[in-house]
Amino acid sequence: MITLNRTASVISANLVEALVYARDIAAYITETTGKEVTVEMPVGGTWSQIRWTVYFDSLGGYEAWSTALRADPRYMTMLTAGSGFFIEGSGTDHLWRAIGHSHHQPWESDQG
Repeated sequence: MITLNRTASVISANLVEALVYARDIAAYITETTGKEVTVEMPVGGTWSQIRWTVYFDSLGGYEAWSTALRADPRYMTMLTAGSGFFIEGSGTDHLWRAIGHSHHQPWESDQG
């Protein structure tokens, strides 16, 4: 499983507008791609950040999803429209690969 965490820092004066924008673009992506996008804010720490999280079965699934979005004119227009809510250059993407669960570690054998 691959997890995408996309984070951006909000310009404080635009917090309310940024929250509305974050939910709107997440809803559009979910509706368009079929991949549920979760919008999150930190409980502590740097409070003026927004994170979008999406899960994929594979890195190839992420790449296909990302390519399709970049080819979507409405998505690209929405990105441009929302850019003024965020600190320029603050956006980051992190891709995480699942390596196991607490009940089974990948280095442990399933066989007795």
